[in-house]
Amino acid sequence: MEWRKSSRSGNQSDCVELRRDLSAVRDSKNPDTALTFPRPPCGT
Repeated sequence: MEWRKSSRSGNQSDCVELRRDLSAVRDSKNPDTALTFPRPPCGT
């Protein structure tokens, strides 16, 4: 999985990270836990 820092996190070391496909978010302080979102089927 590739992650990127949210542009709203600023220059702080504590930030929200988004998965590149936008299917999950996580806290950079606790990268082992992520909140995932189900992806809708294609064409819906």
